[in-house]
Amino acid sequence: AKCALMNANHESVKLLTEQIMQNARTFEDKFQAISVTATVLSASSNVLSAVELINSTLTKLGEALPSVVTPAITNLYLEDTKANLAVLSDETLLGYRAMADPSKILAVELLVKLYGVLTAIGERSAMSIIPMKVIQISL
Repeated sequence: AKCALMNANHESVKLLTEQIMQNARTFEDKFQAISVTATVLSASSNVLSAVELINSTLTKLGEALPSVVTPAITNLYLEDTKANLAVLSDETLLGYRAMADPSKILAVELLVKLYGVLTAIGERSAMSIIPMKVIQISL
């Protein structure tokens, strides 16, 4: 599917990712297909579908973002992130091991992809909490 994506063969990508989704046994097996599908959707001007796919997948991973991001929600994320970081020393942060939990890795990858999609459409309100969400998942 990734090769078809690199060759801009969107029809092949669609067929291959559908086969992966039907035959995959675990969520981790499906993740690459979901990621490629989100890329194809956003590249083919179907950005809202890409955002919906990413958001629904994040929800399945237990890392949902709020449906509406207000200044109050942004402040809440900021305060939570500050509080989480305040209890950790620089040495502790520098000594953190690489993330090993597959669902957290998948969530972070999707959040990064979502940030790019939101940048493309100029949706700034949700963009403000994504880096903080990545930090919270990483701690």
